[in-house]
Amino acid sequence: MTDGSRSGWQGRSPVFRVVVAVAVAVLVGFVGFVSLLIRNPDMLHRVTGAGHAVGDCVRVEPGLNGSTMKDADCSSAENSMFSGDPVYQVSSVEDGKDASCPGGGFDHVTFSNEPENMTYCLVMK
Repeated sequence: MTDGSRSGWQGRSPVFRVVVAVAVAVLVGFVGFVSLLIRNPDMLHRVTGAGHAVGDCVRVEPGLNGSTMKDADCSSAENSMFSGDPVYQVSSVEDGKDASCPGGGFDHVTFSNEPENMTYCLVMK
């Protein structure tokens, strides 16, 4: 049998086979990562870092798996104190999910975020 009569993968160059194998491996890895994010969306924070910065306004919303922080409009804070849905401003971001925040009182909230491994120090706006 000569090289001209081979068919399928046998007729392909070794470089082509390596390129196809790498492309398939990347595709399988990407699909696995996306399926992991679908099952655990907070995992993305481990890759991207902190989701909120000092000065951001947030609301703390209860959920089935604990509370979450959602972005809020700082200008909506004026009416939030009496509505029972307060708006907080991030005063500092500390490394570690069990870090402590300075200050105290009813207007200070410590929000520990395990997936990000961060602690957010919040002050009522």
